[in-house]
Amino acid sequence: MAIRFERPVSPSAYFGRKLGFLSLVMFVSAGLAFRFGPLRMPDMLTISIGAGVIGLAATFFAVIGLVRLWQVGARGGLAAFWALVYASVPLTLTAFTLATYLLTPPVFDVATDPDDPPTFLKAREDDQGWLPRQISPDETELGAEAYAELVGKRYDGGADRVLAAVRRVAKASRIVIVASEGDELTVPDVGPPPAGTHGHGAAIPVPVPRPTPLLLQPPTLVGAPGDVLLQGEVRTLVFGLPFDVVIRLREDEEATVVDMRTVARYGNRDLGIGAGLINAFFTALDAEMLGLGG
Repeated sequence: MAIRFERPVSPSAYFGRKLGFLSLVMFVSAGLAFRFGPLRMPDMLTISIGAGVIGLAATFFAVIGLVRLWQVGARGGLAAFWALVYASVPLTLTAFTLATYLLTPPVFDVATDPDDPPTFLKAREDDQGWLPRQISPDETELGAEAYAELVGKRYDGGADRVLAAVRRVAKASRIVIVASEGDELTVPDVGPPPAGTHGHGAAIPVPVPRPTPLLLQPPTLVGAPGDVLLQGEVRTLVFGLPFDVVIRLREDEEATVVDMRTVARYGNRDLGIGAGLINAFFTALDAEMLGLGG
């Protein structure tokens, strides 16, 4: 009588594959809903952390399935492999984000002029949910020291010329300008006079007095007199992390000084992204001003 060998089956491997696929779907869905949809960052992080925990459980069951395959040749090796593949995406990105959070300075507000940072024209109050927001004064000083190399740039020329370059670079950098102050004062008045107003025999207009409304209260300026402020918002290209940005132009003799400030909209860490945004902006602005000068 022939003896038929029946291979055992590892339920852990198949269960791990289901958990791994669930963690991947949860992680990707949360990321897409945050990047392109209405999902808030605290909710996205909650779902992502849950996906990471499920992915960790999937890895555990997949390892059991592989051990059973090695010991008794149990079926489920391929299922265990796919469980590890599915779970690797949320686990890897979660671990990378956590490591970046722990290794970057504890700061979410970065400015090229920390002693006199550019002022936002419109304040934002976003619901932080369970995310921490406050940092201690010692942590703030530590963050300022970590980004001490960030300084404003000084460009030769008037504010109107530099402002045009700043707007072009902001548009190319996907910075959406939502508010501005002082930019209307930088428009140069170089247009020719209207025809027939100063020629021989031209009619000379007679000034006629007219009532003007009494200005009860002068307009309130956020920045210093003469400053040009541009407030914008930008999202990172891949994950869509939102940042609020303000750019300040200040004339100094024959030059214009440009300062920039970035604030992460959620949490008490910007993961080093704010400094990266400022460096990338000034690199592009240097190239733009060099092209204008050439």
